[in-house]
Amino acid sequence: MKDWGEASRTTPFHLKWIPDVYSWIQDSVEMIYWSGQTFLEQGFTLTNFKSHLNSKRILPYARVDKNENILCYAEIVRTPKLGVVNLCRVIVRPDLRGKGLGKTFCKSLIDQAILMNRYRSIQLNVLECNQQAISCYNSLGFKISKRLHHARQIKNETYNVVVMTKSLEIK
Repeated sequence: MKDWGEASRTTPFHLKWIPDVYSWIQDSVEMIYWSGQTFLEQGFTLTNFKSHLNSKRILPYARVDKNENILCYAEIVRTPKLGVVNLCRVIVRPDLRGKGLGKTFCKSLIDQAILMNRYRSIQLNVLECNQQAISCYNSLGFKISKRLHHARQIKNETYNVVVMTKSLEIK
């Protein structure tokens, strides 16, 4: 397994990477896995993705290699809820999945949230059937704090979503 800490770095997302991230989503099922209901009404297009990034609440990040090729994408989303920030839309380039890169990336985003020094906890939503992601988040200290039954519809089936929370307070 590659040491992703040495081979890559986390940086604020640049708009030039929008086509890359867009290309990682192959169909509507992958789009819902990745973004929940974010793009359901307007559709997931390059224009809508760019527009989505204009929200002042969204802090988009990328993990890049030494040549500035994007490897991962995610957002830290500031919430109106006092002391809580959300980790959203985490995705790893398809050919690099399952190699520990997502975990390295998420760890660096948790560190970013801690550096913001305004949040007590970080939350995320994940489909309950996405056991690989849940396992990754568990290994980073996230715990399931809530279950949302029948929260997502993919094609003609409904799926449960789990809300996972991690404390950002240094003990």
